[in-house]
Amino acid sequence: MAAGEFIRFIEGKLKWQVQDIRPRFLSKYKWRPDFLFYDKNTKQHIAVDVIYNQQFSRKIYFTEVAKAIKEHRNLRVCLFSSNKYEYGELKEFCSKYGLGLKIYDTISLDTVVPFKDEATERIIRVTSRKEGWFPKVLLIEVKRIQKLKFRRIIIQLINKLEHTSSKDKQFNLICKHINKMLGSDPHNIGNTIPFMKLFSFEGYYQSRAEREHAFHSVRLFLAGCIIIDKFYKQFTEYYKKVLGVSQINIEYVWLIASVFHDYGRIKQNNYREEYSAYPNEDDDDLKAAIEQSLIKRLKRTEYDAIVKNVTAFLMQSHKKLNQRSSPFIGCVTGNSPNSGLDDILKNHYAKLTSHGVISCIEIGNDFLKKIEASDFKRQSFWLYHIIPAISSMALHDWKIWKDLRAQDIFPINMADFPLTALLIYLDTWDDYKREEGKDKISIDKFIITDDSVKVCLTWHNGGEYLDEKIKYDSFERNVLFSDFRLEIAISNLRK
Repeated sequence: MAAGEFIRFIEGKLKWQVQDIRPRFLSKYKWRPDFLFYDKNTKQHIAVDVIYNQQFSRKIYFTEVAKAIKEHRNLRVCLFSSNKYEYGELKEFCSKYGLGLKIYDTISLDTVVPFKDEATERIIRVTSRKEGWFPKVLLIEVKRIQKLKFRRIIIQLINKLEHTSSKDKQFNLICKHINKMLGSDPHNIGNTIPFMKLFSFEGYYQSRAEREHAFHSVRLFLAGCIIIDKFYKQFTEYYKKVLGVSQINIEYVWLIASVFHDYGRIKQNNYREEYSAYPNEDDDDLKAAIEQSLIKRLKRTEYDAIVKNVTAFLMQSHKKLNQRSSPFIGCVTGNSPNSGLDDILKNHYAKLTSHGVISCIEIGNDFLKKIEASDFKRQSFWLYHIIPAISSMALHDWKIWKDLRAQDIFPINMADFPLTALLIYLDTWDDYKREEGKDKISIDKFIITDDSVKVCLTWHNGGEYLDEKIKYDSFERNVLFSDFRLEIAISNLRK
């Protein structure tokens, strides 16, 4: 973003006025901020530095900036960083030394660390409520479902989970019932092995993993079942318009998309360990070796077929109704229907940047091998159930959204990308570190009306909420709605 654009962006978003002439009091310091603004409401000068790739002089901030803040009570300092970078270290630095930190892109601006006296949203701290792996509100709502084809299996699972506290026993129950649901369709070619690998991975890397993903995936599935059951007609109609066929088992597509959506996280780690006993994301030689290996893998017939078919489905979903192929026939041979979109998927897979794309391609490959073994007797099942499911996996991870904006795919409308929108919504508010008895949030209630679903959450720590708020805002910018809306409300938020 050019300097002039940045100034207009800040003036529009924050109502700060740029100061073309620097105040005389700043001339005595060696530090020269990138921009200086004035907030007429608080009568404060806000010095702004834009930090690129997390590079900045700690020496200057420890001495000159610290001195300037101390000597001038109406001066505040705020760092701005592009949200394409990780900001954990910057956040820690700003919090320690009283600086503000904001994350921005071309359309959005989020406060990660407020500077002194800055008016921001506040979280009223509450005592954490211990609920185990499956919140009571979620289980109560799931028992009310009426329309899903495997409703009986789901309710059997819930009844048993409520009477089992052991994590391992709960997991075994889940695997058993997921297998039942996968087997409920006569064209089934799936199994729970990828999901079981995710659970094993979480256990083995417990000290390194930031989040628990196995039970997280099941919570997403159950919460999605509540919403699909309420808006069953809308979801099925959406897919009929996208695919041009009526024989769609919407709950089966959702089962695959939700339960396996984080499988790529295992692969991210496994690929690094193939090349190094001490995998390090910042090791450029390691990254290059993995990337070259995965580029070769993408040239295999089955991997190429998966990418092209997902690309074809995304293009089909993106087109206007009267321009869609009816029925959807996928991409059988020839070139990709969109080489730019094709390249985006391959690039995020080879560079290991999007676990969603990795999940899509690896789970797709697993299903495709089983279809080939059956002499393609399940070709229609592949087109109308597996492709929509793995496409939702590919798009759920925010790290690919910026590239998809350049292709005019994002923001997406739920009517065109039904289960993708649902997966993004649920993953946005459930994707947090959750240890039994140490919950960061509590799920208070689902408010379901004829045209909306609202989940109400209580956050137990204001700083942690600020990190997640960036994701909430990103969800609101990137997912659009028509027939009904999906919303997130924070119960203990105060302006």
